[in-house]
Amino acid sequence: METLAGVFKTMSSPFQNIINVGLEIRRSMAGQTATYNDGTSSGSITVVRGKPFVRTVDALVTQIDERYTDFMLAVDDLDAITGAKPMPGDTITLDGDTFEVTYLQGTPPWSYVDSAETEYRIHTIKTGDA
Repeated sequence: METLAGVFKTMSSPFQNIINVGLEIRRSMAGQTATYNDGTSSGSITVVRGKPFVRTVDALVTQIDERYTDFMLAVDDLDAITGAKPMPGDTITLDGDTFEVTYLQGTPPWSYVDSAETEYRIHTIKTGDA
């Protein structure tokens, strides 16, 4: 994980510095150690688990599908393990549960969290239980 001094050193604007410090604090407070596997390489990585997928069926019914979950993780951390961007079929294992990187409702399987592209938000589906 990057130190706060490293966060400031690599950023170009005060606003981006604030965003990156916030992301680093979130990872240090809410992050969990998981295993990322792309089928060739695997390693431990700090992830922040997002909320499960929520779908509104109508005005009175909301469904929560816990199989679909987003994970946020640092681009540099993933690059150190795989050297590549997240791809469908890659897996994240957390607390014995396995989540597979996937497309969600026709959207790409990942996006950047911030404009400096330092953190991924990865869409996954739970494929295995502890």
